Amino acid sequence: MVKKIVIAVLFLGGGVLFIKKILPLINSNSKNKDLELKNIDDAWLEADENMRRVGRETAEAIKRQYGDQDLTDINTFLYAPNLDFDSLTIESLNKMFANFKWTPEQKANYEKALANSQKGN
Repeated sequence: MVKKIVIAVLFLGGGVLFIKKILPLINSNSKNKDLELKNIDDAWLEADENMRRVGRETAEAIKRQYGDQDLTDINTFLYAPNLDFDSLTIESLNKMFANFKWTPEQKANYEKALANSQKGN
């Protein structure tokens, strides 16, 4: 019985000493890490600037890929928050994309995807 008590005390004492040795290491690591707190207005302005930058980069990439053709219809379709989706018809979409020019590769990919969708793939 005394042997069990001695083993239990050694086990608990070792655990306490181990925790005392490890705890300062954990606390010192957390003290060195400063939290970066931002004002909500600054965070909002940063997010807004990031969205504008991505929009500019996307527009430049579209212009590089498709050249200087008239992209106003595509921009209207992609970025128009006031677009009334209930009034969209096949005729209005055809009119909207009348100036859009397919490259042969795009047309082949579209026709392939259309054929696959009709097969049920």
